[in-house]
Amino acid sequence: MSSSKYPSWLNAFFSNENQVSFDKPNANALLNSISPLFLKAIDSLNSENPFFLASYSDNRLYFYGFAHSKKQLLELKNSLYFALGTSHTSTHKIITSPDLGFEIESLKKFRNGIIKFEFYFSKSPNQNQTNINYVVTTLAQMHKRFEQRPILSINTKRPVGRILRDFFIALDQKDADLIDEYKEELKHAQGLSHRNFVGIELQAYAAKEEWGKIFEHPSFRDYSNGIIPSKIYLLIIEGLSKIFNIDLENLTDVDFGDVLTKLDPYAPLLLNKASIPINQSFESQWKHWAIFNLLLGAKDVKQILPNFIDEAWFDLAYKQIQASHVEMEVREAFSSELKALIKNDKTLDSATKLLDYSNNAPSTEIPEIVDWLNELPSKVIKQVKSVSPLRQRWNQLEDFIFDSEQIQDDPENSQTETKISAQATWNDWFCSNTEISTDVLLESDESGFEISLITERIKESSDSEKIRNITPTLLQWIQNKNKKTNAPFWLALIELISIDDQTSSGTILLLKELIFNLLDVPHSSDEYTDALSGIELVIETELSTRSLPYIIEFLERLHDYPIKDKNKLNYEIWPRVRAFAERNWNDLDLAHTSVLLWLERKLSVDILILSNLDKKEFEKESGNRALEGLKVGISTLTEKAGLRAAEILKSQFKDIEVILNHDKVATDKLTHLAKTADYFIFCNKSAAHQAYYAVKGITKDIIYVEGKGTSSIVRAFLMRVSGTN
Repeated sequence: MSSSKYPSWLNAFFSNENQVSFDKPNANALLNSISPLFLKAIDSLNSENPFFLASYSDNRLYFYGFAHSKKQLLELKNSLYFALGTSHTSTHKIITSPDLGFEIESLKKFRNGIIKFEFYFSKSPNQNQTNINYVVTTLAQMHKRFEQRPILSINTKRPVGRILRDFFIALDQKDADLIDEYKEELKHAQGLSHRNFVGIELQAYAAKEEWGKIFEHPSFRDYSNGIIPSKIYLLIIEGLSKIFNIDLENLTDVDFGDVLTKLDPYAPLLLNKASIPINQSFESQWKHWAIFNLLLGAKDVKQILPNFIDEAWFDLAYKQIQASHVEMEVREAFSSELKALIKNDKTLDSATKLLDYSNNAPSTEIPEIVDWLNELPSKVIKQVKSVSPLRQRWNQLEDFIFDSEQIQDDPENSQTETKISAQATWNDWFCSNTEISTDVLLESDESGFEISLITERIKESSDSEKIRNITPTLLQWIQNKNKKTNAPFWLALIELISIDDQTSSGTILLLKELIFNLLDVPHSSDEYTDALSGIELVIETELSTRSLPYIIEFLERLHDYPIKDKNKLNYEIWPRVRAFAERNWNDLDLAHTSVLLWLERKLSVDILILSNLDKKEFEKESGNRALEGLKVGISTLTEKAGLRAAEILKSQFKDIEVILNHDKVATDKLTHLAKTADYFIFCNKSAAHQAYYAVKGITKDIIYVEGKGTSSIVRAFLMRVSGTN
């Protein structure tokens, strides 16, 4: 069939390879029964309704379901499951890549995928006619029901704070799909200033390791001319180190001359006061900052570095840069006028002159000015702030520095007092009606975090949404500071998050991290049960093919800890997950189905359902790989996840050898494995930096794993051996 009346993709679908004809009688009389589908499809091309088509090739008859959005596609798939069933057809699978040539153009048009299922012929021609009539009639009825549904144009926008919460959790998990989804949602919500949204885009690029896009962003130059939040400054430092290929453990291989020529455009930013937390977990960022500033000829680099940067390392780095014969021109970070002003005694007169100078100061000097002001004696601070113009200018400078993802046009925010003081703490945030920058909170002192007080505030707060939205920042601060916590604190957060009336896949990611933090501290059986009950509430509403991978990882990582409530896990949470997996088995990839089979053996107390499902796709994926006798090395600090991954890989690939390594540093055992393995898997989320540098110099062909769970390891391996990564 070919006609100018129809779209090109539709003409391509009914090519010679597809033997179904709708514009003339078919040689196979059975196929004439399908004509009503085509007529309804033509009517739906210019509407928002789904429709069905069919193909016949190599004596196999396939039906296809088309939808105009991802949500509609999933609705259509669920409708097929309940209305048509599988008595006469295969299961209904969403395909995103073509199996047959005539499917190519259709998949380009419908990028969310197409539903495909095969009609099963019987030996009786009469029975075949009856069965085809049944299928076609059922599909026509489904089409009619979609046509009769009222079109409701309800555009619901989630609060920007909730989207930001989900975005930052997706960043932490490095989930590229969710990062992009929430970034687009933030863009359309229009609740952030242009500058703050640029910051969101830069963080998204960094999480996906698209370093070049950060510096190619059309607004990067304007953005970097302003005051940059600490988290953005950190990713810029990391991005520059990546694009310049600077290996801190092997500086002799770095072409410093080439780096210097490319570094010059970023000099104003790098010569500015370093916005890096003084915390040993940021040691690599401090070292890269030192190298960049040495190359740029900055003064007093060694004096600025924190105490945990080894002097011997700095001296060696300085000598290696000198040995490269790079001409390091001495540059001044600040003007001579500013340098003279900040050398003055800390008096009211000096502060007045400095604030007056700030009116025409470049943005790179403002952090130094604010630091000097904050070091004034308390008596002088009171004198300065008693003068209205001086107080207003001071506040403007602090607002400029600590600007973060503030939501615009939010009536709730307008009711709160703004507190940007560099001395603000978590106690201040929880105990007063203030808005404090996340940059300030991330750098706040540990002494300002009283866990019993904050736990009570979480339980009693009348502004639950505010606490939910700050939770990702709180998690990051606790991790950076290695702060000691307890089970009541984590349980209070879990319960608060789980009863949110608007949840998402991001909510499951957040709860997963909160629960594992609870499991890492002493806790009771009751607290364990309450934590599982919290995530169970969200699973009930958010269980989908999108969230299933997160739930699978959660369930398998639970086995890294003592199971304190088998009834809750085996009889309440697992049956719901297993039933969903059974209905969608053909849409799941091998990495997830293999872990689900492992979970079924551990958690099912009755018959094994998943193990008896059709394994054709399972065997199809594993059967094409000649991996017999190959050695696979896995470096991970999450030992039990590594053991599960080894068990699964060895069960799927005949005579494959899997060797695990859990060393944090460059041991002989680790380096030997990296040298001799045919495939070397490195788990980014769970391995130490020292181990990474040890293997990076040995083999460039590393399989990187972003997650901590077994399915992440298995998926990364399968993608490599199949050539998709």
